[in-house]
Amino acid sequence: MLWDADGRESSIALIADDDMAFIVNGKSDGSTRGDAGTQVMGGLIGSALHPRAERALVIGLGTGSTAGWLAAVPTMKRVDVVEIEPEVIRVAGECAAVNRDVLRRTNVVVTIADARESLLTSRATYDVIFSEPSNPYRAGVASLFTAEFYAAVASRLGRNGIFLQWVQAYDIDNETVRTIYATLGSVFPHITTWHTGPGDLLLSASAEPIAFDADVLRRRLAAEPYRSAMHVAWRVEDLEGFLSRHIANPGLAAALGAQSSRRNTDDRTLIEFDFERSVGRDQFRIDQLVDLATRRGASRPAIRGAIDWDRVARHIASDPLSVPDAKVIQRHQFGVLHRRADLGAALAAWKAAPFDPVNTLELSELAEAFAEEGSEEAIPLADRLRGWQPAEADAILARMRLAQKRYGEAADLWPALWFATEAIRGPAAM
Repeated sequence: MLWDADGRESSIALIADDDMAFIVNGKSDGSTRGDAGTQVMGGLIGSALHPRAERALVIGLGTGSTAGWLAAVPTMKRVDVVEIEPEVIRVAGECAAVNRDVLRRTNVVVTIADARESLLTSRATYDVIFSEPSNPYRAGVASLFTAEFYAAVASRLGRNGIFLQWVQAYDIDNETVRTIYATLGSVFPHITTWHTGPGDLLLSASAEPIAFDADVLRRRLAAEPYRSAMHVAWRVEDLEGFLSRHIANPGLAAALGAQSSRRNTDDRTLIEFDFERSVGRDQFRIDQLVDLATRRGASRPAIRGAIDWDRVARHIASDPLSVPDAKVIQRHQFGVLHRRADLGAALAAWKAAPFDPVNTLELSELAEAFAEEGSEEAIPLADRLRGWQPAEADAILARMRLAQKRYGEAADLWPALWFATEAIRGPAAM
């Protein structure tokens, strides 16, 4: 534990082991690496899909990653952040290495206030609004998932505005999922579903249909900060990789919302109690949602322009937590075995059905599997990886030399690797 404090609203602590996480009243509410998929890309999905995002509102500062990466978008003139607990500002300061130094960015304004009061009293309008509060089973949090809250959000969105709602996909049952879709859908008729990280869904909601234009998106995602963000958060580097995180178009959200007569409201925060009843039970699974979207023909967005859907399928298969198409199941098995740290079996699976890595995640995994075997075939793969991850490339080569018992060469790679790793963790860790 690096530090702790009793704040105005909560007790706050920051811990660092192989990650850096902040603790609110004894529970982790976000980490710099483990939650990067949602915290980095959650806001950027909205700005990428907006014709020209210039103003954004982030509800909750946390590690600062969402606000910092949004503020780096070239068209973004201002990012307002509303945070209820003053001590969380220190969390964002400690996490500067991963949030693009958010507290020093001139286009970021942090206000200590209640988000709902700010929405109801502000006259500002936004192109993108992002909300990732704590878990709804915690006291008071379900009020950030109510129809009244969503109406307040809608009143602050400008033309083509996009609202992004994080939803946990663990400790939740199917009926609660339908209630969330029904509640959000009672205000926003168009809801797109994304998978941003392990156990995380992101619902992109808007008053009008979101126009997906392949050519525009491809150019936008190839530029900064999207190019780096997709890599560090999802380990994908192209438009097809971006679309591999899309689960369902608005057709599925409308269908699920129509199946529920319940709404989460200020007077009846139903999901607060639903979540409490389902903690530890995991009745809902993301793969069920993916399967339902596929069977209903709702898995692809309405998009203009050319998309390599086979490449999208390969990106999906590269994620060991995903639900791949049957045609790429062997590719998926490689990632599953690697995640289990069974590198010998993973390499054997690859040799039985070899493929060229579709993204840097597969590139790193394959290079590591060869390195564990002591095979020189790890070298060209590490060289390809070096442009994105030089420290990771050195680690792979060090592992290969170690397996070859060339200890001196392995040791030569270690000092630079150690300093790179500690620099990523930050001064507090060193």
